[in-house]
Amino acid sequence: MADRPIPTWAYSALLGNDVIYWTLTKVARHQLEAAFDARADLREGLSDEEALFVRDLIDTFLPASRRLAGVNNEGAAVDPSATYNLEAIRAQVLIVHARDDRLNPFAVGSTLAARIPQSRFLPLDHGGHLLLGHHPDLRSEFDSLLAE
Repeated sequence: MADRPIPTWAYSALLGNDVIYWTLTKVARHQLEAAFDARADLREGLSDEEALFVRDLIDTFLPASRRLAGVNNEGAAVDPSATYNLEAIRAQVLIVHARDDRLNPFAVGSTLAARIPQSRFLPLDHGGHLLLGHHPDLRSEFDSLLAE
């Protein structure tokens, strides 16, 4: 996707090398935060708990090379050429997606909601890929879903 903080191919290259990732945590932390879609405008006014979440996300991603399979899987999941039999999913599904997510298009969430029979879609206007500013409310949503 052209509007991602860094080109899609660069995520795999970046996360495939632990030394490069560690160095970025020390010399280019703000750019790394943007690569996770935790850009400065989304971090403004975060609770202490969510600010700690962002800091921990960056630091606990090491060794980054162990995360590479997951990063590649996420990229494959939003590949426009991939096909999935979403209509066969019978579990209740809560889909949460922010309109300002810079890593995955908002259409991914709305399409999932339209195709998964027992889904509930919770669109958010802001929060980016990490749904920043919404974590306490989302915990309540998850608890409600699990209680059903």
